[in-house]
Amino acid sequence: MNDRISDTITVDTARLPLLLNEVRLPTIGAMWSSFTERADREGWPAARLLATLTELELAERAQRGIVTLTGGG
Repeated sequence: MNDRISDTITVDTARLPLLLNEVRLPTIGAMWSSFTERADREGWPAARLLATLTELELAERAQRGIVTLTGGG
């Protein structure tokens, strides 16, 4: 990302679940808070936090796909 753009971006964390849902990342939207608290506590690098949340999102999508394919509910 362009440094000039990233320097001007501010995020209202209260809106983060809504924003994540809007970009179709509902699992991250539901779990980001607990994982950011853990990351802060344990000193995770930002990349580890992002990778963890992304892996959870993908795993949940795969699980929903399995449920859909098997006709589960």
